[in-house]
Amino acid sequence: MESKFFYIILMLSMLFSCSLTPKYIKQLNTQFGLDVQKNAVSVISENEKWGPNGDGFYLAMLSFKDTSEVKKLLKQGKFRSLPIKEDLPISEIHRELSYLQKGYYLLEVDQSDSRDFRIVTFDLVKNEVIFYYQLY
Repeated sequence: MESKFFYIILMLSMLFSCSLTPKYIKQLNTQFGLDVQKNAVSVISENEKWGPNGDGFYLAMLSFKDTSEVKKLLKQGKFRSLPIKEDLPISEIHRELSYLQKGYYLLEVDQSDSRDFRIVTFDLVKNEVIFYYQLY
């Protein structure tokens, strides 16, 4: 009887802890494989818009509390130096990315539909991260 109670409490605590992980942390991990610690960032803004057919975008702007966390993340991917050299597909993100000059970015464009892409940028001037992906 006690072991059943223990397992029920364990399962509930695991479910509760998984639900406490913010969406932007989950998205950075699933979309780019970046291991971001929840206590290392704070949210500036978060926005998403999805149509009934699944088309849409997700945008998160984050501020890092510690630059050593940014350096750790830069080692995890094949980042390029800003400014962005590629032409981005039509998107909601052009305005936010146009001012970025010092930092790094990682861009992935879907080979089967070039309108589908994801990008993460590290702005070293403002110590901010912009994470964006869209599907069409």
